[in-house]
Amino acid sequence: MHVALGFLGLRFSIPLGAAYVAGALRAAGHRVSLFVADRRGAQLFERLASDPPDLVAYGPMSGDHAGYLALHARLRRRLAVPSVWGGPHATFFPDLIRREGVDAVCLGEAEEAMVEFVDRYARDGAWPTDVRNFWVKGPDGTIHRNPVRPLIRDLDGLPHPARDLFLEAHPILHQHGIKHFIANRGCPFKCTYCFNQSLHRLYGRDEPLVRSRDPEEVCDEILEVRRATLLEMVAFVDDSFTLDVDWLRRFAEVYKRRVGLPYSCNLRLDYCTPEVADLLADSGCALAFVGIESGDAEVRRRLLGRRMSNETIRTSVGLLHVRGLRTIAENMIGLPGESFEQALRTLRLNMELRPTLANASLFTPYPDLPLTRYAIRHGHFAGGVDDLGTNYYHHSLMRYPSRDARNRMVNVRCFFSFLARHPRFWPWLRPLLRLPPNALFRLFGDLMDGHYLSRCTAYRMPIWRLVRILLHYLRAYR
Repeated sequence: MHVALGFLGLRFSIPLGAAYVAGALRAAGHRVSLFVADRRGAQLFERLASDPPDLVAYGPMSGDHAGYLALHARLRRRLAVPSVWGGPHATFFPDLIRREGVDAVCLGEAEEAMVEFVDRYARDGAWPTDVRNFWVKGPDGTIHRNPVRPLIRDLDGLPHPARDLFLEAHPILHQHGIKHFIANRGCPFKCTYCFNQSLHRLYGRDEPLVRSRDPEEVCDEILEVRRATLLEMVAFVDDSFTLDVDWLRRFAEVYKRRVGLPYSCNLRLDYCTPEVADLLADSGCALAFVGIESGDAEVRRRLLGRRMSNETIRTSVGLLHVRGLRTIAENMIGLPGESFEQALRTLRLNMELRPTLANASLFTPYPDLPLTRYAIRHGHFAGGVDDLGTNYYHHSLMRYPSRDARNRMVNVRCFFSFLARHPRFWPWLRPLLRLPPNALFRLFGDLMDGHYLSRCTAYRMPIWRLVRILLHYLRAYR
């Protein structure tokens, strides 16, 4: 059976969820293709009509979903093909099944579920309605809601992601020396702004979310990718890379012996001990993504569900910096009900810590997050899922007590990374924050973020490649 994966556009990071599903379908004997809408329009639909798929699959994030629905509506006018929708938006907003043109929705981990669904469709010639993880629209319009199957425990048994599909469709990926991998799945924490709370509800309290791969298998995959394309730095996108210290000890030895490339990872600062910092540094970790989120300890505890002190943050970041690791600090401002002074505490903490990049985003009320429900309940957000956009750096959907309050919050985000590295400019820039948000401020913020992001790579690249990548970064992400 021919399954076509549809995308509005591709960025620098191969979407590993879709690539894993493509690898699983291929291993089961199905043909998988990829189409990217971009600006190709009629040519794209002509190509699809010349080699029609049996079904198309999409995996949009919330905010992207409206564009994907419009894309599929255009496709359906030319080609009668059913659609399956998975990924973040479908998992946490499965009522997407009620939309015109949406035939099935896959919730949660999709590798095994998609293989069963497509196998059944190929064997029976009929749209299956009882496959676990799926909500399916029957011929009479009835919606069949099936429970999810248990989480995949044997991650090493999954086929490797089909990265070649994306490398062929988007050749610039060959020029970007960073490639993304998953060594562990799941997160045990329940931060109010994160989808993990919804995953805990979806799979139940007795289902452990955290699962780890064998370090040898992880290195097998990395070396496979290294043989196929340019690979100068490995990026692990696990929710938190350092929770299991026993696993980290095994990984550090195997990775250093077999791969030896610099790598990046996400870590919780309250799980960053001197031993963890030593293991990361010794095994080649060059960059750590660390969640600060807010510089106000009460905001972190009350609003975000993160019980760690500023002193813990300072100590842990210091452990990383003294060992030579670069850091990207993840921050949010414009939280529901957050005052400008509270947002400035976040900026001041970053000024003190001096991460390589102090990344700040404006809070986006994704559907069904506890913090989104809080925002709606307290009158800080009155919109819905269709109001979400794809850019959480330039615009805020929160209600503010005044236009001046909104202006200052949106504008300080534009200057955030620059001021974190150059606090002396604060007296000069502060008066500008009351001005209406504008393209010049946004461009300045994007350029500064891109500049500091380029300093986070642990390898040198030719200037022509750096410029091309930075330009693509600004177009694709901002």
